[in-house]
Amino acid sequence: MNRYLCALLILSLAVIARANDALERASQHEIKGEFELAVESYELAIDEITKQYGEFSIHLFEPLLGQGRSLNALNEPDEATQLLHHAVHILRRNEGVYTLGQLEAVDELTKMAMQADEPLKADSQQTFSHFISKRFYGESNPELLPAAYRLVHWHIETGQFTKALNLINRTIESMEDQDLDNDPRLIEAHLLADKVRRLRGTCCSENKLSDVIEILEENADLPMDVTNEVFLSLADAYLISKKPEDAREYYAKVDIADSDPMPIIMSAILDPTRYNHTQMYKPQQHPYGTRLVRMSREEQLSASAQPPQQFFVPLDHHKYDVRILDSLETINTREKTKALIGKPFQFYYDQVKELVPREFRGDNASKEIKITLDFTVKNDGSLEDIEIIETNAPVKLNRLMEQVMSKVIYRPALTNGVPITKNHVRVTQIFVSRDEA
Repeated sequence: MNRYLCALLILSLAVIARANDALERASQHEIKGEFELAVESYELAIDEITKQYGEFSIHLFEPLLGQGRSLNALNEPDEATQLLHHAVHILRRNEGVYTLGQLEAVDELTKMAMQADEPLKADSQQTFSHFISKRFYGESNPELLPAAYRLVHWHIETGQFTKALNLINRTIESMEDQDLDNDPRLIEAHLLADKVRRLRGTCCSENKLSDVIEILEENADLPMDVTNEVFLSLADAYLISKKPEDAREYYAKVDIADSDPMPIIMSAILDPTRYNHTQMYKPQQHPYGTRLVRMSREEQLSASAQPPQQFFVPLDHHKYDVRILDSLETINTREKTKALIGKPFQFYYDQVKELVPREFRGDNASKEIKITLDFTVKNDGSLEDIEIIETNAPVKLNRLMEQVMSKVIYRPALTNGVPITKNHVRVTQIFVSRDEA
């Protein structure tokens, strides 16, 4: 090798070493929350990589992505968005339009859209993420299941229960068409469908879980945590359907230590009698003018000009305080999203805010409203002896929580798999000012 080529090789190795060193420093700064230093180090890595490999090198993807994340953390979303889109463009140029590598950038763009209070944009990103996976794997490939489940979780966490259930059903049908109906990977689909039905307030979700028992019988070596979740889900579903004897049968199959009571994932209408006798209408544009059309069930329950109509007990890992109404026929994007408030029980913000006194609203709002309740959870999941023991909330909000606790269903305490009654169970409901939510 002549001296010129040796010099080029040494120079190239030096550039690569500087780029790798900058990337390592940037990563460490980002982990420590030192985002300004991270941006500088990522920029240095980008410069070195561009010098060595050119402006469309695949090696630019990681530093562009990292710099975008860091700038977003520094509250510079516009510049962060440009960098993320540039990173995706480079990846597609090198690996193809449907490369799975871009999903990490799509997730970051979703996060940024939610931070900017643009849930519909975030929804488009998550739908696009599933589309990429579908094109990469093919609609009937079992490898698509994780991507389908991610989108189902997104739909559930943003209140799009109809979309979630439709996607689950399509996923199950696709697997069954390939004679994979007893594949253990479908257990998650059936359990998610069960939870969606309960969040929609659909009766008798236990009837749909029989297929999961068949999967368990065909796969005897499944991990204990999987079988436990199946039996607990069946037992919970039977409790909600007021079948405590059937629930006991499945609680007895659960192989876990003694456990405390906990609310079951569900939703409920607070005043079914009022709802069933109330009809609400909305104006809708037609070729010959405006006319009134009856609201859907979802629209009516979430309408702002009324007191709280419904509450939700979301999934344990629930992250978003927003609901995207998936049955709404309107071009008004504002009407398609509804803010939620409350933990562990969620309500439509527009319906609850009128119950909150002025000192808890606006820039001078107190940090939190807290209502602590004490009650007994019976062995059939019902509650009694409900008492508010500490609160800084107004009377109307206290009454709302008493009404909720009279309708919510708990998984009872378990001792050796046997449901027992437990006294003095406590829960603290928290309402955070919407500006802080």
